[in-house]
Amino acid sequence: PEAMATPDGSEASALENDQQQPQTVSVAMTPFHKLVLVRAFREDKTQLAIRSFVASELGESFVQSTNTSMEDIAKDLDKTTPLIFVLSQGADPTELLLRYAKKRNYMDRLHVISLGQGQGPKAE
Repeated sequence: PEAMATPDGSEASALENDQQQPQTVSVAMTPFHKLVLVRAFREDKTQLAIRSFVASELGESFVQSTNTSMEDIAKDLDKTTPLIFVLSQGADPTELLLRYAKKRNYMDRLHVISLGQGQGPKAE
């Protein structure tokens, strides 16, 4: 490597000089890449970042919460279409489901399975 003068008058190789100077890298990041970085460095902000990502990529309607009744949900069900709840923190539709089953006299046909550890075979 060639030698170059440093501010104090001494000489340093170009390699040493490059290692001493911080490098600025300009990278165009996609919204997904930003989401991955949030997940890596700020796990506590991941849910908010995912919501923002989905809203910007798919549209606001995909993140809006709706007040749907069990009657509305039941219209889309039949004997080959099960109802599966994918829950987020703090959500528990169990009481809503039990009230609906009781109202419709479905308590004998209702099977509630929590898919926690070891529950896979039970769900089959």
